[in-house]
Amino acid sequence: EYALHNPQTLLILSESTHSYIIGNVASYDGRQYPLVPPNSNRPEGQGFCHSLVIAKTRIYNIVDPDATANGCFLLEEMRAHFTNFWRHDDGASKIFARAKQVVDDRDEILRSGNGGSSPDYDDSVSRDVSLYFEDMKKKFVELEAKDLLMGFHVFPDNSIGHLHMHVFPHGESFRQYSTKMHDWKTVPLQAVLEVEREEGNGPIEPDS
Repeated sequence: EYALHNPQTLLILSESTHSYIIGNVASYDGRQYPLVPPNSNRPEGQGFCHSLVIAKTRIYNIVDPDATANGCFLLEEMRAHFTNFWRHDDGASKIFARAKQVVDDRDEILRSGNGGSSPDYDDSVSRDVSLYFEDMKKKFVELEAKDLLMGFHVFPDNSIGHLHMHVFPHGESFRQYSTKMHDWKTVPLQAVLEVEREEGNGPIEPDS
């Protein structure tokens, strides 16, 4: 259903039986939103190359029992989908290409002189944004799965009424210019799995 409403192939980076992986539609770099007040609801992503894993099944939010049904099968699939994609089949290259396109699109808007342009975004800032991308890109490929935060914005503090998982590096350097305003409502996947396991609904341990 997501594919039907979002036909642009650049948005869907990977598809499995149960989920899609897409790049965030907003830039991760807050310097590209100079007209948005610092303490407002910031539009930038939560980290470098912020991506999302979207469930194909119509499930409203992580609090929906269907999200954790069958031993959290769907959540485990979403995690495995991203991890496998990121490490194989040119996944990192696709993530970079999508993020760079968003950054370049924002750069064009800000430098065009049309709506959204700002005198605070000049050649110097544009160059720094580009250099930051190239620097983080080199570091991103060295990361391991444990270096990524996978989490959910839990109802009623979610912005979209469809189950999706946010994925971004949690290291400070990868979040230097990203928003932290949503951190309080971002519940890590691992925390969800641990709670479900304690309640007897979570994934079965290998030695059980």
